[in-house]
Amino acid sequence: MQKMPRRDLRKVLKERPPAVAGSFYPKEREELEEQLAIFLKSAKKLPFNGELKILVVPHAGIFYSGQVAAWGFRQIDPKRIKRIVLLGASHHYYFDSAAVYPGGVWATPLGTATVDKKQVNFLCSREDKIVAAEGPHLPEHNLEVELIFLQKILPSFTIVPILVSQPSEGLIDKLAKKITQIIDGETILVVSTDLSHYPPYEIARSVDQEVINALISGKKDIFERKVAQIENSHYPGLETACCGLQAVKIGLRVGESLKLGWEKIFYQNSGDVSDEWRSVVGYAALAGIKKQ
Repeated sequence: MQKMPRRDLRKVLKERPPAVAGSFYPKEREELEEQLAIFLKSAKKLPFNGELKILVVPHAGIFYSGQVAAWGFRQIDPKRIKRIVLLGASHHYYFDSAAVYPGGVWATPLGTATVDKKQVNFLCSREDKIVAAEGPHLPEHNLEVELIFLQKILPSFTIVPILVSQPSEGLIDKLAKKITQIIDGETILVVSTDLSHYPPYEIARSVDQEVINALISGKKDIFERKVAQIENSHYPGLETACCGLQAVKIGLRVGESLKLGWEKIFYQNSGDVSDEWRSVVGYAALAGIKKQ
């Protein structure tokens, strides 16, 4: 990983171009529309007893994780939701702050989504190490892959894109507190993460279920300890149990503040779609629900 690049915010791009169209998903609009429609048609809306506030979804190439992601995004009420806080962990840069995309629009083959500048200004605080920064977002795939699903299901919405890398516990608490204040009847938090990376199929299913169980406990500390325990157990091929660990920790802290219950929506790993079982990546869709 590289250190976060410095950039003059007066020169922020008015339009962030797609970074992974043609690799993580089709770059032609018609083909992408068709693929997303297939995924969403195969997913079902679940009868939650409450209101969706947080969605945890995977971010791999949609050939591998698109069906799991679709199960998650099917739970969003398109008549209610107008704003999405997008939260992920950087794959390209190392930094100890939170990088909030400063403004403008994000483009994909499906069109553009406007960054909610008012909420960006609310979140950002140099004292709290929550900064407006474009650089880490430009090559990053994990929020962009969520955006295409949102563009497919929501008629109109704004986004608040946030990346973290190595946040302190203090930053996790401060960012979670501010995100909690944004979440309202028209706003949800979407947390982007995959699960286990590269163990054999059966090991992935086992360790992923442990991570899912820890996550749906709703307790950040339980989740954090479980991931550490698994990663210290030296499973063959396992490089990480949760690649978006820091983003999930923030999501769980938001969930604790909002007193959410958590439910598993859907799980698969890459072996279920590729028939390559020797080395797989795990994917889950999970929901943080405000119980009625």
